[in-house]
Amino acid sequence: MKPNDILQQVLTLLQSKELNADIYERFPGQPTEKPITNSTVLLDIDSGEEDETVVSISVFTPAASGASACRALVDQIRQILWEEQLTGYQSMAEKTTLYDAPLRAYRKEATALFQTELVSVPLVFGEETIIARAGTKLISKRRVVDYFSPTVGDRVQNLNQYARQVSGTAYITAAQFSRLYALLENGAQYQVTIAGVTFTGVLSELSGNGVANDPASFVIQEVPA
Repeated sequence: MKPNDILQQVLTLLQSKELNADIYERFPGQPTEKPITNSTVLLDIDSGEEDETVVSISVFTPAASGASACRALVDQIRQILWEEQLTGYQSMAEKTTLYDAPLRAYRKEATALFQTELVSVPLVFGEETIIARAGTKLISKRRVVDYFSPTVGDRVQNLNQYARQVSGTAYITAAQFSRLYALLENGAQYQVTIAGVTFTGVLSELSGNGVANDPASFVIQEVPA
């Protein structure tokens, strides 16, 4: 799904709800310096990772309504996005509510994260299937030793052993994050299968906040036989 298609999907959805607000796609120059007289929501595309689309959400409410009205409108938008489960929707983040003097309004910025492209690498670690993002790599390293021979000079000895490593990021559920964290703690070894290659490995690194559908980074290291 293209970023603009996602933006139009969010715009159409919010406009169909009874939010008591004017909802528009942001264009250059918006908002004007004129005071806000009615609650307004402006949507735009923000920068994100290569497989993500970030929809920027700017919410304005008249000063007379108080800061709580601005926060309440953002909460309504968050609830709508969560309930409708739009294609690729992941989460919504928001910033502090501010007072915009020229507009005589309270203003709150938020972003909605959408997953637009997943590289579904067939990565299996034990009983866990991990949905990997773009950039996940399988690296093979052959062990060699450099040494100097008085008779023939510099030489490279091939030890005929190599370690494979899988590193990348993935969208995982909170429950799966907990299970993977337990495997990291106990150092359990499992069969790893990726891109037609199978080996025994151990989860050596796991980084994330354990929140559902937030990307987590991982490293799986081969354990030599």
